[in-house]
Amino acid sequence: MQLKPYDNVIPYLAERLNEHLNRNETVLWLIPGGSAIAIAVEVAKRIANNPNLSNLSVTLTDERYGNPGHADENWQQLNKAGFALDGAALYPVLHGDDGPTTARTYAEALTTLLDAADYSVGLFGIGADSHIAGIKPASDAVDTHELTSYYIGEDFERVTISFEVMKQLNEVLVAASGEQKFPTIRAVLHETYPLDERPAHILQTLSNVSLFTEYKES
Repeated sequence: MQLKPYDNVIPYLAERLNEHLNRNETVLWLIPGGSAIAIAVEVAKRIANNPNLSNLSVTLTDERYGNPGHADENWQQLNKAGFALDGAALYPVLHGDDGPTTARTYAEALTTLLDAADYSVGLFGIGADSHIAGIKPASDAVDTHELTSYYIGEDFERVTISFEVMKQLNEVLVAASGEQKFPTIRAVLHETYPLDERPAHILQTLSNVSLFTEYKES
């Protein structure tokens, strides 16, 4: 796992996306919600003029379930923040179906997108509770072998990718800012825990992970 300065995540991800698009490759980019939305918006601005943008597909790492356009929807917040990539194929998660159907449709789309991609990259955050994507500790998403999971959490109903998707990505980028996350980052770097207790420890098992953070090793 490579440790990199937090401020480098925007130029690094934009460079990687442009690099593969410039090769005329088919590219898949997964985006989280929360504080990483601002990162995604800035990256999108830096690749918006790429002539091969039609080769790019974009979807989410996870979504807060509900009717499309509800106030807490990650896709809605992404749009409100100014995310725009004219010419790229954009895949929201919510389509007005029930939760389990939404998860199945999401999984079917991901199967197609992953199979077609020459290069796939996921941008992730880490929660202070060690959740990653929408995979919360002790949730149903921790144990599934499907590509996606729908479950009712303590805060939201959630639809999320699973560890199985993360394992298939060519590159995983994690942006983690704020001192409240430092203990979690330190644990990911140096300690071993069961994934149902600390889902972010899946990063220890992946081969191509870059962690962008303000945390510095002492």
